[in-house]
Amino acid sequence: MDLEFSRKTEEFISEIYQELPLEGKISSVKAKRLAGGYHNRVFLLVLNTISNKKFRSVLKLYDVRKFPYKGKAEFEALKYLKNERLGPKVYYFNPKSSLFKAPVILEEFIKGQTLGNLGFITEKQFKHIVDLMAKIHSNTFKKYGILPAAKKGTHLDFLRDQMDRSIKAFYGGYLENLKNAPPRIAGLKSKVEVHIKTCRKILSSYKNYFSGEVFCLTHGDFGLFHLVTSKGKMMILDWESSKSADPVAEIAYFFNRAKLSSRLKDKFLKLYDKQTDLVNESFLKRLEFYAVWDYLGDMLWSLERASIQPSGELKNYYLQDSLEILKTQQSYKEILFERLSLLETGLNNYK
Repeated sequence: MDLEFSRKTEEFISEIYQELPLEGKISSVKAKRLAGGYHNRVFLLVLNTISNKKFRSVLKLYDVRKFPYKGKAEFEALKYLKNERLGPKVYYFNPKSSLFKAPVILEEFIKGQTLGNLGFITEKQFKHIVDLMAKIHSNTFKKYGILPAAKKGTHLDFLRDQMDRSIKAFYGGYLENLKNAPPRIAGLKSKVEVHIKTCRKILSSYKNYFSGEVFCLTHGDFGLFHLVTSKGKMMILDWESSKSADPVAEIAYFFNRAKLSSRLKDKFLKLYDKQTDLVNESFLKRLEFYAVWDYLGDMLWSLERASIQPSGELKNYYLQDSLEILKTQQSYKEILFERLSLLETGLNNYK
């Protein structure tokens, strides 16, 4: 860690000292880089007190130029959940730190192993995952979107916004970069365009199931690598993608990344319905559509990563919820063609 950052960290802790559950004065502060994710930089802070006790916390600095609401979204979500202990405690939040020139969150350090790193899920853990998602989704809203900037609308409005955002990024940003990508990746453009049209056509026959106007809190990136078991309790980390949304979108997202079998999907929905009473015909029809759209949206995101590193190998913090990919260390082009195959399988179900 460079000296300038260490100095800023010490100054930061001295400013917010009263916000922390500490016993005794601080004798030293050490910072260690944990991750350099897509949205933020994450550090482990170890505070040593004069009584020789250690206090660990997580410092997150957000890229406000690219993602102006990510820090605020995480703070707002965890504020809703603070009494249920479904995520880490927030000790401090500043949407515009003059010291770091970025939004800052200081959170509780959760010690434990993520389910993604374990490589398997027990029966007990499976039930805990359903219970966790159901409790998160019990927080309902009459608006959708990132909590600091939510707006009124229907489930269909929410879905179209999500689709338009992904498709706009595909045409407006990284498609141009694909010109320099390997031929097979660059050649995906025409196939992706066909699938975008097909998804829109499918939606026209499903739109009657998207008339609802009640949304709920969602994590936004609900995957095995964000689920952690600590002291016998399951929590979920990294809430920067949280939003008010259609809960079905989150379930489809989790199903695809966890690669659940049909049997486990059915079991998940039965357990989920017992707690939420949300599963009905409209819910299941929306889930059918989201199962396909999520593959396409995920592939558009994969194309973005490939356009940035067209010849690079997979980074562990990209597409990390796919255990199979992590094990085989597939290259980007292999991931893209795997996603395309999955998408075509889903689309074939509608022919």
